[in-house]
Amino acid sequence: MDERIEAVQRMQDYIESNLDQDISLANLAKAAGYSPWYSYRLFQSLLHMTPAVYIRRLRLSKSALRLRDEKVKIIDVQLTQEEYAFVVKEGNTALKQDMDAFLAEIKANGEFQKLVDKYFKGEGEKVGYTTESGNVSNTEDKFVVVTNCPFEPFEYLGSDGKIYGLDIEIAAAYAASRNLELVVKNLPEFDTIFTEVNAGYADAGMAGITVSADREASYDFSTPYYNASQKLIVAADNTDFDNCETVEDVEAVLASLEGKKIGFQNGTTGGMYVVGDEDWGYAGFEKALFEKTDEEICKTIIDS
Repeated sequence: MDERIEAVQRMQDYIESNLDQDISLANLAKAAGYSPWYSYRLFQSLLHMTPAVYIRRLRLSKSALRLRDEKVKIIDVQLTQEEYAFVVKEGNTALKQDMDAFLAEIKANGEFQKLVDKYFKGEGEKVGYTTESGNVSNTEDKFVVVTNCPFEPFEYLGSDGKIYGLDIEIAAAYAASRNLELVVKNLPEFDTIFTEVNAGYADAGMAGITVSADREASYDFSTPYYNASQKLIVAADNTDFDNCETVEDVEAVLASLEGKKIGFQNGTTGGMYVVGDEDWGYAGFEKALFEKTDEEICKTIIDS
């Protein structure tokens, strides 16, 4: 294996082992075996994000996985109802229709459900793909996909540095069925997905993207492939929401928070729901403190 890849892997391993600690660039450089400056550049070059962004996203991803642990519990009230779809450039009707036909085909023959079961139930062997950095020539023989991870199980980086997830394997299956070379770019910011697609640098954005009227005004979307909602997770011993049965009940408690933190992933529906977004009709919660990491957060809004 390339020494540079091994160095980044060592940094990833260090982060994984010390995720609940303060992680400095000096620590990562020591793990990599290079200078802090070179380690930083190497990490960003191969993973397309800074170490700080990677650590923040990994912590958020881990907070969702902690639902399997007794330390947290989910408040089983759907705060929003959403549909995920793949985004393509507005006016690219041929690609949209072809992707729609492909989604209909794999749903009908059972292949889609197999992929869902693979990532939601752990049935079957997951397949990882390499990601590209820098500019990619979007030629007719390629299917160029842009994404933003980690957003497990839809897209995330494995310990081998490859990208995995439901969206990625759907992209791979589509590319293979059309005799195209799959090219995946993992972008550092979620919102950049739309910029890349609109500019024609990528054919599609695949990142658990919620369809909204605002987005449909500027982009085209495939038929929805997954129904999702935002739900609240809290510490297992938290009783604030025990009597909540409706969205109104949960929002009344959230609105009463003062000096407490609500966590979310930046650029997602959860973030807009917490902070407030007029276009999406979310008022937000003015009294709460907002955090983009899961450290010391008492309540977190996540996709479910």
